[in-house]
Amino acid sequence: MRLLAEGYKVIAVAREVGVDRRTVREWRDSPEGQRLLDEARKTREALQAEGREAALRILREAAPHAAQRLVDALEARPPASVGAAEAILARVGLPRSAVLETTVGPALDLSALSDDELAALEALQAKARR
Repeated sequence: MRLLAEGYKVIAVAREVGVDRRTVREWRDSPEGQRLLDEARKTREALQAEGREAALRILREAAPHAAQRLVDALEARPPASVGAAEAILARVGLPRSAVLETTVGPALDLSALSDDELAALEALQAKARR
């Protein structure tokens, strides 16, 4: 059920476990299987949320260093460190802008986004930074 909750196809689970795919389907569709699948999905969601929160906590802690790097880059502009600093600031909810506002809204909560949505957001942010 953990494999199914992670998005594996029935046939892939059957191969991994060494049973016929019909067996996996029957198990998945049984009341006990549905209960276990729901539990596996909830566990996976909780682990993902914990991971996202830990990552955001690390990025928030790095934000002052990133801000200082941007200030330091006003004199010397090493492109890699500036890009990294901008990425960190974007992750903690500070948008890239030509004018720095003195008030900052609350950080964005990205925990409700799926992996695909996070990837799409990162792609849009990368495009906007060009």
